[in-house]
Amino acid sequence: MRNPRGKDQGPRKRNPAPEETYALAEQCTRQRDKGLLLHDIAEHEGKSHTYVGNLIRCYKDLHPSILSEWKNGNPLATMTRLNDIRGYLPARQLQYWELSRLEEARDQEGAQRLRQRIHEDIERDARRAYEARGV
Repeated sequence: MRNPRGKDQGPRKRNPAPEETYALAEQCTRQRDKGLLLHDIAEHEGKSHTYVGNLIRCYKDLHPSILSEWKNGNPLATMTRLNDIRGYLPARQLQYWELSRLEEARDQEGAQRLRQRIHEDIERDARRAYEARGV
């Protein structure tokens, strides 16, 4: 395979299956909990410290039902999607996970309704936070 500049990039890497990334995340988290440094874990696994850090954060931060989907190999559980979702509070994680399901099923009407509900929830939460500040 060649990049746009014509240089050989070698064979294209396949994305690991969700259950493989889950097992690696579980293993890396156990090592980190035992006190190993992120750099050492990454070096041992042959991965970048950024990737290993994302695995650990996803494993620790995701809602239990999303973790279960990841562990069971749901194809929606890509590292990109999980990493995007993990930064939200648990209720919002579930909303975005459901949105992913609707989009994958090509349920555009259902996805649009859920996007609207998420938008309204975010606005409501922001308004409440603003009012709580007493401004």
